[in-house]
Amino acid sequence: MLTKMDNIVRQMRGICPSFVKKIINDTPRFWENRENVLPLYRNAWIRWLQCSNNLKVIGAESHLSFYTHGIHDAILSQLSSYDERPIVTLQSDYIFYKQLLKTKQHIIIENLHALPHRSLFLFSYPNITNLILEEAIELCKKRDSLIFLDGAYFPTVSHCSIDLRDEVFWAAAFSLSKAFNIGALRIGILFTQHPASVLSIPQSPPYMYYPTDGAHLGTQILNQTSPEILPELLLPYQKDVCQDLGISALAPWFAASSNDSKWAVRSQDKSPPYRFAITDFILNKNPETHGEMTR
Repeated sequence: MLTKMDNIVRQMRGICPSFVKKIINDTPRFWENRENVLPLYRNAWIRWLQCSNNLKVIGAESHLSFYTHGIHDAILSQLSSYDERPIVTLQSDYIFYKQLLKTKQHIIIENLHALPHRSLFLFSYPNITNLILEEAIELCKKRDSLIFLDGAYFPTVSHCSIDLRDEVFWAAAFSLSKAFNIGALRIGILFTQHPASVLSIPQSPPYMYYPTDGAHLGTQILNQTSPEILPELLLPYQKDVCQDLGISALAPWFAASSNDSKWAVRSQDKSPPYRFAITDFILNKNPETHGEMTR
């Protein structure tokens, strides 16, 4: 039986494994050489995004890149003065999109086929919406629409392939928040050929007003890890947990869904299917894994 305590852990989207904690603890504070940090950060992200066989984002090098404080910052900054097209999101996607786009011409659609012509389609991929990327790309091209890709969940699944060289990608944002549960460190990046001035000005001489400390720490983490580390280790445990509990596994290794209302306490969904995190169940499935991941 679920208790009120489950409400506390429902937001537990991932874990920070011991080897990432060590990188964070061993990396000294970094304040100098602002001009040199961003190129290293950019290169580290490009390498990390395409270093795995089954998880791969190619073509990032064909875009300009900008340090961001995670996905929220990337969306807010990039769309701050954007008014060329209506911004479209899926009703089943992140609930925070609605809050971020309050001042914009924002259209929420129930399914992909309701996508308006000449729009900017903002969606998370991979994620828990069951959206098929190839279908989204094809439909956007047919309807003269562009894509703003939220790639926060990229390092949480077993397979993912994205080619940012396709001109349909207007912008793409990534972060390490979901990868290693380090959202508080605010380490993200935006790739685009159409940067907003609020992004480009602080990261160009003579200003360079961006957190060199965060960029330096992000570079160290990216250079010493790969995106498939946790999915390869923990997806088998996700499958076992879901079988034991009679729930359905979702693409991210820490996510599941169920139509049973007893799981609603863990979910932000107001009606079934309820989607929720099962990180605590996965870690408790194997004590050795729990110790290795969290000590």
